[in-house]
Amino acid sequence: MTRSVDGKRPRPTLQSLADAQSVRLREHFLRGGAAGSHPSTRTALILAWGLAALILLGYLAMTLYGIWGLIQMPQADNTVKRIVLLITAPVALMVAWVVRPTWGQRAGPALNQQNAPELLGTVAEVASALGVPVPQQIDLTSDLNASVGRRGRQTVLSLGLPLLYALGPQERVALIAHELAHDQAGDPRHSQLLGSAAQILDGMIGLLSPDALDQRNVPFRRLEVTRPDQEMIWFKKAMTLPFLGLQWIFQLLTGQHSQAAEFRADLRASRVAGSESVINLLDRLHFTHLLEMAVQRQQTTPQRPHALAELRQMWAELTPERITRMRAGAANERLRLDSSHPPTSDRLTVVGAHPAVPQLILSAERSARIDAELAPHIPILTVQMAERYG
Repeated sequence: MTRSVDGKRPRPTLQSLADAQSVRLREHFLRGGAAGSHPSTRTALILAWGLAALILLGYLAMTLYGIWGLIQMPQADNTVKRIVLLITAPVALMVAWVVRPTWGQRAGPALNQQNAPELLGTVAEVASALGVPVPQQIDLTSDLNASVGRRGRQTVLSLGLPLLYALGPQERVALIAHELAHDQAGDPRHSQLLGSAAQILDGMIGLLSPDALDQRNVPFRRLEVTRPDQEMIWFKKAMTLPFLGLQWIFQLLTGQHSQAAEFRADLRASRVAGSESVINLLDRLHFTHLLEMAVQRQQTTPQRPHALAELRQMWAELTPERITRMRAGAANERLRLDSSHPPTSDRLTVVGAHPAVPQLILSAERSARIDAELAPHIPILTVQMAERYG
């Protein structure tokens, strides 16, 4: 999965574990080459599946309790029981709704041979070069993101319009190839069982985390709050600890597999799009904050090009010096595009160590035809982008 963040570090309790896993994998891929398999154990995955099943059972139990509580509330035989159900049952249902897994939900318009023949043809060529099946469904979203997953029995490729539109022709090939390569990469979190459990854990931690009280993400120790607020914050911290513990165990069992899958997807994408294009893609994903600037420019000066054209221009004008500074900062902070990914500096090192020429080249003419196919979707999805990034 490609994520639309300028750099994310796992929570401090996971940082050292995730970094240690990534360093071992980086050295493994540097030694073993593009075809090397990553060190893993089937036992760890079996334990992860068991843990995921327990998490989903807990989620189901919470949901069923909320439904049962609402049904039983009018029939409660005493006032105390009625009050307890009145408080806990709706809360259980609200929490279940907020942290629910979102697998299989269509986030944008579907593309087909009638409205996007060039893009679908490109996806088919990339799939053929990788030796993977062509996705049965391709969706556009308003996110700076891309992913491949399942909707029922169908493989679904979701492409963020801002990301796809702003990339150059060969970086588009790299993006599509990286996502489709996950079909071969063996990322356990792409399974609905493990992926749903991870989403529930992330949702619970996000819901209970005291940092969520401060929209600027100011460190907890600097929050100026009253004593009752402090007590509530400490209560929420205590409530979060079990979920943080489960997340740490989940990272221990699946983190190495997930990070190895990213390395493998990068290397397979390099063989299709060329290593230089994969490196360019990874670099630009650390400049996604420029979309906010592009959206704001378009809002304040409507006669300017649409925000996606602005973002494309900004990315095209990135200087080597600015990219070098970004890489140095990202390497120093061990930043990653998603908490389940290796640090981007490690990914760049591995891709750079295995230079590859492109197997598939997307011409400027074909890329322009893809632009024309994407154009009708820009007005609608730009409204969603403005709400999110404006």
